[in-house]
Amino acid sequence: MIWLLHNYGPFSSAAICAYTWPEIPAMMERYNLKIGLFDFGQKDILNLVKSLPSPCLIIVPVFYGFNPWIDYLNLNNKIENNNFILVDAAQTAFGFENYKLPKSGAVMSCPHKATALNDGCVLAVNNISDEKLLSQKKLEPAEAFSSIRKASRLLLDSNDPVKEKIGLSLVEKLEETWPSDPSQQITKNSLSQLSLLDKLEHEKIRKENYKVLSGLLQNYFYPVISEESGVPFAYPVLTKNRKKIIEKLKEKRVFATPLWPNARHNKLDHPKASLFANQLMALPIDQRYNIDDMENLAKIVLTTIK
Repeated sequence: MIWLLHNYGPFSSAAICAYTWPEIPAMMERYNLKIGLFDFGQKDILNLVKSLPSPCLIIVPVFYGFNPWIDYLNLNNKIENNNFILVDAAQTAFGFENYKLPKSGAVMSCPHKATALNDGCVLAVNNISDEKLLSQKKLEPAEAFSSIRKASRLLLDSNDPVKEKIGLSLVEKLEETWPSDPSQQITKNSLSQLSLLDKLEHEKIRKENYKVLSGLLQNYFYPVISEESGVPFAYPVLTKNRKKIIEKLKEKRVFATPLWPNARHNKLDHPKASLFANQLMALPIDQRYNIDDMENLAKIVLTTIK
């Protein structure tokens, strides 16, 4: 994203969903962009975009891998030509292939979030120039990030509660090192592994795991997504007892996350974002799990909430 700001900017403003990682709007402000926030699920953002100084970077979220609620291709036809749409599919492994490119924009996907890759982000853009391609090739590979991620994965896979805690502390360390400026590029090893991944199998298992977990838990939680579309990153639900449930699940070595409890939002203007910031909890449906794992996970969750 930082590479995009350098190479497709400078932008004067950014339109961002109020329910997102707060570091995103904070980063835009460090680049002197005026921020305009829209609510989760808000489909019509044209007036917001028009109210912001141009050129505007419009970030369309692919929340948890579910298809975007904003018709960004139609929006692209209504905005000024110097504005830029970024389809933020960071919570997908293959969003750069699954989502159509806006004529003035890009699709960003972060395979390392949804796979066992140690690093890697893919930015798909229309008609990239030789100059921009050269700029990307000159970036240093993310070796330090990759090595810390690898160490954390090995610890988290150890089946040892003590080592798992160390692994989680390394994950937190990675969060603290963001943002990385200057930008870095995917390491050769991760790029090679990405090319070997079976896209269809990856997506099939995630969808199956989501469906199984949803079927077992949907009567016990408020739903977040009413429509099963896209490739789910996790199984998100709403619960008023989030903090207590997450603490109890952690004791049982189940990783549940509140995602963005500190998302920047205004309760009156962004009621959906406010609801999610206070109640959203996500459960894992990783493709390395199978149906038996999902059934076991559901039993642990149901025992916890009862």
